[in-house]
Amino acid sequence: MRQTLRAMAYNILYGGVTDGRDRTAQLAAQVNAVQPDALALCECWGFLDDGGARMAAFCEAVGMRGALVEAPTGNHVALLYREPWAPASTATVAASPMHHGLVRMELTNGESTVQVIATHLNPFSSLARLQEAQVVVSRTRPDEHTLVMGDFNTLPQGYDAPLQSRRLLDEDLRPDTHVCEYFARAGLTDVLAAHGVTSHTYPTPLEAKRDDFLGGVRLDYIMASRDLA
Repeated sequence: MRQTLRAMAYNILYGGVTDGRDRTAQLAAQVNAVQPDALALCECWGFLDDGGARMAAFCEAVGMRGALVEAPTGNHVALLYREPWAPASTATVAASPMHHGLVRMELTNGESTVQVIATHLNPFSSLARLQEAQVVVSRTRPDEHTLVMGDFNTLPQGYDAPLQSRRLLDEDLRPDTHVCEYFARAGLTDVLAAHGVTSHTYPTPLEAKRDDFLGGVRLDYIMASRDLA
């Protein structure tokens, strides 16, 4: 029987609350429409408040369980899983060396095992993102079933369109594609690009665009070891 694992990466923006409006029901509807087995959540603001009540409520709304790493920025990172998959082990890396952090699980369904990492890379520095990518790869075994998912705040390989957003440029003021190139050299495949996905994930229409940004780009990724991809 063919073994599958459905994966989803989702930056929920400020924990699902913008301008005083709680978007949890809409977020849960999106997740439930996909029914992922593994879900990487970025910007989990408020998920640790009141003893983790918001985290628990979100997990209940999507029928999943998970773990969260606390980020000093408030942009906590969570990794959720759905039965029959369950974690054989769970580990986290917080600041420093990460700006937000990462959650790593060995998920198994009793027959197959997949390493899954959820992370949110530095939004401000090309060099810092590359250093964080090295931390991520050091926690993987790309020769085995491995997924790395989340908001990488970087551009896909081959990106060459004009940009005005300084934070998406490298130290030579060129579009920053270093993280995706590094992951590729480490044996990880950008599965969205491999399937021809070109739609952008940033900027979101939920908040005003900054003056230093024109157009849209993809900053969110699902990377997989080649055999799993």
